[in-house]
Amino acid sequence: MLAVTGGGTTAISDLLAVPGASRTLLEATVPYDSQALADYIQRTPEHSASASTARQLAMSAYQRARQLTGAGDDVVGIGCTAALTTDRSRRGTDRCFIAAQTAKRTMIDFIAFDNAHSEMSRAQQERVCSDAIIHLLARVAGVTDGPLSLPIGNIETDYVAAPLAWQALLAGINASTLNELATPSPVKLLFPGSFNPLHQGHQDMIRIAEDISGELAVLEISTFNVDKPPIDYIEMRDREQTIGQRYPLVFTNAPTFVAKARLFPGVIFIVGVDTITRIGDSRYYQETGTDPEHNLREGLDALTESNCRFLVFGRKVDSRFESLTSVKIPVALRNLCTGIPEDRFRKDVSSSDIRRQS
Repeated sequence: MLAVTGGGTTAISDLLAVPGASRTLLEATVPYDSQALADYIQRTPEHSASASTARQLAMSAYQRARQLTGAGDDVVGIGCTAALTTDRSRRGTDRCFIAAQTAKRTMIDFIAFDNAHSEMSRAQQERVCSDAIIHLLARVAGVTDGPLSLPIGNIETDYVAAPLAWQALLAGINASTLNELATPSPVKLLFPGSFNPLHQGHQDMIRIAEDISGELAVLEISTFNVDKPPIDYIEMRDREQTIGQRYPLVFTNAPTFVAKARLFPGVIFIVGVDTITRIGDSRYYQETGTDPEHNLREGLDALTESNCRFLVFGRKVDSRFESLTSVKIPVALRNLCTGIPEDRFRKDVSSSDIRRQS
């Protein structure tokens, strides 16, 4: 399954030019417009031509391939995004990112057309990207393990062969990697988030929550998010390397707090006020053919029945500081919450702001 945008589309015709191509190619798509790209990966990318966007394309393609075939072990999603020579000014070098996602691996190749190759035409750059796509597919299929010879030098490559626990999570066989966690079970204090990156605000929240509860905090990252493709193995590795050496970390396939509560009954959740507001908002319980208000009530009942509670930390939302006392949430949810006062915690920092500044 191929999803190619900004360059590398010649690879599609290359594959289709071979007799019996239907035994190799399930589908190819070119989400070239910015909205088409956002629709395909189910999020607005921070940077269109980037490694993360190529990997999100590959994961979306892999999920689509699984849907079409009903299989996961013998399909591959390929994603390519590129910024090639154009008729308008661009910051940065011309570049191409090509990713592959399978049940066992995430791979990414990066090609930079630096100043030494500034005379290459767009057609020449397109040919390089397309050849690199075919070569990555050949490596994934086991046809070759050798490097691709390019007129621009070497390709930078990143690669993760997933442990079995991660493979079982992506396949939906297991709900979490809790059995891999070297910490006493059951978990009593859980901090869900993406932690991209983990910052001082997160660390202060952990310290305060541990002081209040007397429990060891475990950080939780859901590999599946509502209406978004799963995160891939490279992202899981990066989170584990930056977080797992400092705090206990568990990956789950529980995108909602109701699902998390069923995995970790009796747990105390560490959350920001923006998160608790979403948990209490019926707009986040919309499903086709159902009543959001009814779904909200059922969700809050499930949280109560799971004997879960929330430690709620304030944060700056738009131009004002919001806390548990200043937001409107259902009484049934408020009864499960303990607010942390502003004089004990306030950090006007967010992961998204840090990413934008980096």
